[in-house]
Amino acid sequence: MTFNDTQPGDAITITVHSGNKKLSLESKIINIVDESLVVEPFLVNGSMLTFPPVYDIELLVTHSDQTPYFWQKVSINPIVYHNQNCHVITTKLPGIKFNRRNNFRVYIGENGQLVDSKGEKYSIVVKDLSNSGFAFCISKDIEVEMQKIVTLSFTDKEHQRYFELAGRPIRRYEIDHYMVYGCIMIKRYVELENYLAQKQMEHRMNNRPNYEA
Repeated sequence: MTFNDTQPGDAITITVHSGNKKLSLESKIINIVDESLVVEPFLVNGSMLTFPPVYDIELLVTHSDQTPYFWQKVSINPIVYHNQNCHVITTKLPGIKFNRRNNFRVYIGENGQLVDSKGEKYSIVVKDLSNSGFAFCISKDIEVEMQKIVTLSFTDKEHQRYFELAGRPIRRYEIDHYMVYGCIMIKRYVELENYLAQKQMEHRMNNRPNYEA
């Protein structure tokens, strides 16, 4: 998998690691030149960012209706392209193609809201997510009807991402003072798939061997 497998207009997300800190930024591919990605500049308060070589930077490229691509270590430098200030991304490592059928399950642990089939609203905790379903914890004093459509909403505070997902409860079990409901989603959410791919990327980074660029 190389940068030549991407396309102008593809959305990209970089995650920059410096010690115990990390920062995620988004941009778009302008063009692929000499196996490098020319992208819209990464800006903060109108100023272009710089990325020293000591930073570990991973890259996720997402397509409108295709599997995301991931590069574990990239370098980013400023460039002027067609009289426009841009960033150029290079790498010496091959990319990885994520398999959407791989039901990577992500622990969430965020507070959220559930709207049941009757329109009643409840406070819940989002337990986990996958491409095909979600699980939530709710007071065991509240009974959620099985197989009836519910809507779950929450915000991932770390990534500042809001989601509203619809599904049908198909299983439940008790943990401590809560009931856990496992639901299957009733439709595909492309933004969720890209979010889970980013989470999977972070999981790989946290469990990776050290590579030299």
